[in-house]
Amino acid sequence: MVNEYWIFIYEALYHKWLTPKDPKIIDKHPFFKILKSNNISFYHSKKIIKPKAPKVINNSNLPNISDLTNDELAFLFNFNTLDYM
Repeated sequence: MVNEYWIFIYEALYHKWLTPKDPKIIDKHPFFKILKSNNISFYHSKKIIKPKAPKVINNSNLPNISDLTNDELAFLFNFNTLDYM
């Protein structure tokens, strides 16, 4: 039970999502026994995390691409226009 999946294993047994062959497996492991005896769980079904709204770009502050000079376009697109003439 001690590997990179320990928290999943512990939570699945603690919440009885899975039924192990040995029902006392948590009590036999010193670390998991401490967690269980203190009613420690890392999963909270009532906890809801609200996503943040995406940041909106105000298009009115952006220049019209047709109004830009060749030098401004070259700077924006990071290439030298003389290389293509």
